[in-house]
Amino acid sequence: MLHAHNLGGAYADFQEAVTGSISIGKSADLVVLDRNVLEVPPSEISRAGVSLAMFQGKVIHRASSAK
Repeated sequence: MLHAHNLGGAYADFQEAVTGSISIGKSADLVVLDRNVLEVPPSEISRAGVSLAMFQGKVIHRASSAK
């Protein structure tokens, strides 16, 4: 699911060279969640909150509890 929504989506839109994964030279559009969605039960994934959001390398949201 994570691959399909990130690199897979970028590939489908012919944008894999500029987005879809965290790599030097790419757009740096990303979110940091407050839990590891690969380690929590599937029923808890929807409860994940956004600690940090970046768009084109700039922080556009930072949760008050995020450092």
